[in-house]
Order: sequence, then structure tokens, then C-alpha cells
Amino acid sequence: MLRPLPGCVTARRPSASCPALWSVEAVLSTLRKKRLEPNTVERVYEADVYPAVFDFAAWTQHRSRGRYLEHCITLFRSYFFRDLLGPLLVLVGAAVAVGLYETFLQEGLLPEWVPDFGGVSDTPFQLTSFALSLMLVFRTNSSYARWLDARQQWGLIVNTARTFVRQAMTTLPEDSCSELRDAVARWTIAFVRLSKLHLREHGDVRAEMQGVLRGEELPLVAAAAHRPLAACHVLSQLMAAAAGAGAISDQSRQRLEADINGLSQALGACEKILRNPIPLSYTRHTSRFLILWLLWLPVALWGKAGWCVVPVEAILTYLLLGIDEIAIQMEEPFGILPLENFCDAVQQSVEQVTRMDHSVHDVVSSYVCALVPAAPATAAAPPVAAPPATAMGGTASAVVAAAAAEESSPVAASVTATAAPGDLNRAARDQGSGMEGSGVGDGSGDGRTGQGFWQAIWTPNIPSDRC
Repeated sequence: MLRPLPGCVTARRPSASCPALWSVEAVLSTLRKKRLEPNTVERVYEADVYPAVFDFAAWTQHRSRGRYLEHCITLFRSYFFRDLLGPLLVLVGAAVAVGLYETFLQEGLLPEWVPDFGGVSDTPFQLTSFALSLMLVFRTNSSYARWLDARQQWGLIVNTARTFVRQAMTTLPEDSCSELRDAVARWTIAFVRLSKLHLREHGDVRAEMQGVLRGEELPLVAAAAHRPLAACHVLSQLMAAAAGAGAISDQSRQRLEADINGLSQALGACEKILRNPIPLSYTRHTSRFLILWLLWLPVALWGKAGWCVVPVEAILTYLLLGIDEIAIQMEEPFGILPLENFCDAVQQSVEQVTRMDHSVHDVVSSYVCALVPAAPATAAAPPVAAPPATAMGGTASAVVAAAAAEESSPVAASVTATAAPGDLNRAARDQGSGMEGSGVGDGSGDGRTGQGFWQAIWTPNIPSDRC
């Protein structure tokens, strides 16, 4: 039962400060949301039917045995009952009119030429009930397919946004791109929330972007006709700027651009659902068929049921019109899907990635330090003379000489870095095939020269403060 709003008295006429107790505004005023949107019937329905994404406790209650009693008790305050109350009263009134007509006719209160509908056969209703069932089932299945597609597309938006931010935080350097990393996180959250506003009729952009975008960034999205597209454009420009500055490679940029394209494509699929309903001719014919069938049903049942046609008409009207109403609601799914929960989930994930990025980097650095091989002992390593230039090509001779003397010279790694790939391959082959037997070096043949050569090439560049 609704309670009066604080500061309101039971006025006969609603006002801006004191809305009517039976109005949608009064119902919505009881909702305590983080970002309350304008008063719409869709928000009432979302808060009642889809309060949040289910957890284990919600699933346990959902499949409990007491759900039947709970659903029956909450019948008269359900959204469907309130929405169907008008057609229900009209059709029940038609059943009462049929009952009064037949009663007056039997009492002789009507002229003799007035027809008697008590002997009307119910065969036409039996023949058409199958067709009506098929139309309702087909419409419900089509609407559910649209709802499921919308849910899958929003799941894709959530997962792609998480993946994009995670890869961006891993790829962009933390020391030189801190401002860019923060912008990527903020505009990813902005894209998801702007997509929610784009798929719903009402919404305040500035209120939705509060705490997400900066003050100088709000005019950009406020002036855009397609606001999610503007957010995607900003993200692409950020990736282009990072690649142009050399912060990320072209391959990394292409991978991140693929995630941005995935966000845009998922939103495009949602727009397709929003802009294209089920063919209107099918919807209209189903509604006409259903209303005419229910309107003439009391005439066919009066001869067998008498005044019982009134409760029968009420029950059948609620059940059949309820099926059609479910299809109508699922046909446009963005008013009933918990989009606010999806947006909050993305924002929490992005904030977690940005907050824990430094800690994760420290943990991974400790693992990498454990994988670095220890440097070989150099106490008993005598100087090794370089081979003559006549034995090999000029560049390869320098590479091999540097590799042979790397245990005694700290610049060996820098020398090998300047060698050509072919020279490195020949030098490595000569070192591994026993250069000690070819007159190069001291002829000891212990293989330490080759080991130092490969270590100089493959040892990763780990900062000293990390290891």
C-alpha cells in the first residue's frame, strides 16, 4: 500500500509539490536509485520485476515452493494488472450487459422481436481458439527473441568494455601515459552510460555523466546528436595519439581498435531492435482478433454458464490479454532490462582495473625476476683474443669478438645489438659448433664463451628496483 509522500496532505488536486497518491510520480518517488531517471512506466516496471541482476539468494527465492502463493498475493499490485485494468473492466462490463440482456428477455421486459442469444453455439469459438493460440505464441516467441538478442548485445558491451580497458592499461606505459590511461577509463564508462541513455526515451546527460567526465568534456557529448558515437570517436583518437607518440605499437593499436569497433557494433545491433518492431499488421490483427473473441465469448457461454460468464470472462481476459501484454513489453526490451546494473558493473570493473594495476604490475615483476638466469662467474675467465679479420666477414668478426670477450667487457651486449641478424646466426653457429677447436681463443673448449653470448642476447631488461 502506498504511503503519502513527506510534506503532502490528502489534497484533492495534485500539484507539482504534492503529486497524486495514485499517480506514477508517487510510485516513482519511492524508488531510491543512484541515478533516478525521469518518471516513466518503464522505470516502475524495472524496479518491480528486475530489481537487480540475480545472485544466489535471489535464485533460491525464485525457485522456492512458496512462489505460487507470493505471486497470487501480489496480483493486484502487479504492473500487468494495473495496465490491463481498463480493457478488463470494459470486457467484464460487456459480459454483465449480456447477462442483463438475457435476464430482461426471459422476464418479458423486452419486446418479442428482440433476438435471444441463449441458443448461440460455441462451435465458432472452438474452431478459432487454435488459431488465436498460434498467433499469441508466435508473437510471444518473436518478442522473447528480441529481448534475448538485446540482453546478449548488452552482455557483449559489458565484456568488450572490460577487455578494452584491461588491454589498454596493460599496453599503455604507466609512467609516461598516466593521463591517457585515465582518459581511456573515463570515456569507456561514458560510452556505456551514454548507450543506456541513447536506448531510452528520457535521461539527463549531465546528471548521468556526473563523476565520469570532466567539466570541459561535457559540452562535447551534450552537443552530439549520437552521443555513444562521440565517445567511440574520442577513444579512437586516444589510441591514435598513443600510437603517434610511440607509446604503443601499431599492432596494439589495431587490437584496441577492434574492441572499440566491437562496442560500436553491439550498440548498432541494439539500435536495430529499437528502430524496427514486429510488423505492425501482425500486432494489430492479433489485438483485433483477441478483443473480438473475448467480446463475443459471453454470448456463446450464456446458455451453459448463465451469470458465471462474468467471472469466467474476467479470468480469461486477464490471462489472454496478459500474454499479449508480455509480448508488448519484451518487444521493446530496453525499458525492462536492468541497464543501470550493467552500467554499474562496467564502472566497478574499470575502477578495479585502474586501482589495482600498479599492484598487479608489482606481482608480475616478481615472477619475471625469478625467471632471469643468473650471470656466470667471471673470476677464472682469462681474456680471449679476437679472431683475425681474414677468417670471417668484417661485421661478423666484430660480433664474434664481442661475444668471446663479453665476460671481460660490459659492452658486449651493446655490440651484439648492432649486428645484423645474419651475422648473429653465423656467430651463434660458430660458437655452438666448437670454435675452441678451430684455433679461436685459448682452445680450452669449455663452452663458456657461447653461454655468455646467448645470455647477452636473451636476458630481459628488468629494472634493478624490480629485482
